[in-house]
Amino acid sequence: MGSSEREVQLGPQKIVPQKAAQPKEVRAYSPFVPLLLVIISLILMLGFQLAQLQREHSVLRQSSANVSSSITEAQKVRTQFKSIVKGTARLAAEGNQSATSLIQQLRSKGITVGPATSKKGVSP
Repeated sequence: MGSSEREVQLGPQKIVPQKAAQPKEVRAYSPFVPLLLVIISLILMLGFQLAQLQREHSVLRQSSANVSSSITEAQKVRTQFKSIVKGTARLAAEGNQSATSLIQQLRSKGITVGPATSKKGVSP
């Protein structure tokens, strides 16, 4: 078979002399790209913080509105309770045993009952 046809003859190789090792050049990089990345990340961070604060502000406002209605209802109930306690104290001052017992129970629970004002001494 023609094995000699497949052989490739190599001629004399040229040896290329290498240049003496020179120090590599130091490339000066521009600070533009790193600074741009830092500025973009700061803007994104501040935008995220702003969005979070706006969400929290709206939630607090809504909670405040819900609480204010509850406070108004509590004040109404307290006013009604004071009115009932004043009437009960007046009955206790007039000698009603049930009212006297109720006032004593209220005082034992820590509820302050003011002095009873009786209308007995008031003439028409």
